[in-house]
Amino acid sequence: MTALAYGIDFGTTNSAISVASRGQAEMVPIGRRGSLIMPSMLYLDETGNHLVGDDAIQTFLVRGGSGGRLIASLKSVLTDETFTSTKGPDGRRYGLDDLVAILLRGLKRHADRHCGGSVDRLVLGHPVAFVGAEGAGFARRQALAEDRLYRGAEKAGFGQITLVDESSAALQGEEMSTGTLMSVDFGGGTFDVSIMIATPTSWPVVASEGAAIGGEGFDAMLFDAKLSKPLGLVESYRLGMGGKHLSVPVTLRGMRTLNGILAMSTEGRIKAILENWRDELPVVYDIIDGGHSWEFYKAIESAKIALSDEAKTTIRFARPSTRIAIHESVSREEFERLIARDLGVIDVTISRALGKAGLDEEGIDLVARTGGSSQIPAFIELLTRRFGHRKVEERDAFNTVALGLGLKAFELW
Repeated sequence: MTALAYGIDFGTTNSAISVASRGQAEMVPIGRRGSLIMPSMLYLDETGNHLVGDDAIQTFLVRGGSGGRLIASLKSVLTDETFTSTKGPDGRRYGLDDLVAILLRGLKRHADRHCGGSVDRLVLGHPVAFVGAEGAGFARRQALAEDRLYRGAEKAGFGQITLVDESSAALQGEEMSTGTLMSVDFGGGTFDVSIMIATPTSWPVVASEGAAIGGEGFDAMLFDAKLSKPLGLVESYRLGMGGKHLSVPVTLRGMRTLNGILAMSTEGRIKAILENWRDELPVVYDIIDGGHSWEFYKAIESAKIALSDEAKTTIRFARPSTRIAIHESVSREEFERLIARDLGVIDVTISRALGKAGLDEEGIDLVARTGGSSQIPAFIELLTRRFGHRKVEERDAFNTVALGLGLKAFELW
């Protein structure tokens, strides 16, 4: 295949890559069993070896916290101005751009092998508003995150790099020759909306808005509502004979997020704290000490996903010969109450985009929704209530942005 350039959708939860060639874009298989998406995970070990995606996860599951470190949700910390570097198990210091480069290099390696040669042109997607960029100083933090992405792409081996916002990219494949189109891209970490006015000769973006809201935040909400109390994380305990009542340390309550629970599994300082609480938090201890952190987190995520199709489901996680026996039911109604405030922010974000474009709902001809979180029924209901069933159309949840970035690459080069 004669490849012109790549398009990479670097996601909070999953990533994908497309190849621009002969006036079109096609997805590259990068996951297990030919999957077109790769978990945005990387694994560093004590020898300096770097693994990404499914290989990173499988190695972590086999080795647990022994000699290695699994890193997730990297995209969600790109705005952190206090982050300078982190020390890997090999003793090396890694900047955020170094970690981004490891993931992008893994994607490039898959695509180069698929195409039969090395490609150095890249269109790289980014959210309209990165997680942590909101509020005063937005422009500065947004620019910092974009710069880290760009430098990571350079270190991954790309020479010509263009950054494009993800929701605009999602509209690249639309076949309308005229009309006003809105893209809503709702992923693991961010929600983006872009509005384009299509003409026979151009597709200018007239408005874009974003919010730091996504599926991983919803997982944490489920954890707080259904698991914090059964696991004993909201109680206070008397430690030792005659000791004072103490609340569970914040570092241990961090297991509500994927990054938090992985840190508990691999960082010696946090593991030492957990050791002091093993009698008070027996199930938490068994989850972490037994190397079950990743599977435990996936059980919460799976329950959330199931609620898109079912009115009620159960967060189930049990392991033989341990004290782990979690069985907590949750309804879609409960889940929708948990996320109602965030959906309200999304509603306001859409209104801001319409206001920027000088439009109302009647002025939109098509609403294309994409991203893993775009399957949530309450989100779909929000869109259909505002724009009507006829205008709201589903696009591939995981590949639409990557394909659009590939099409943008062809347009550029």
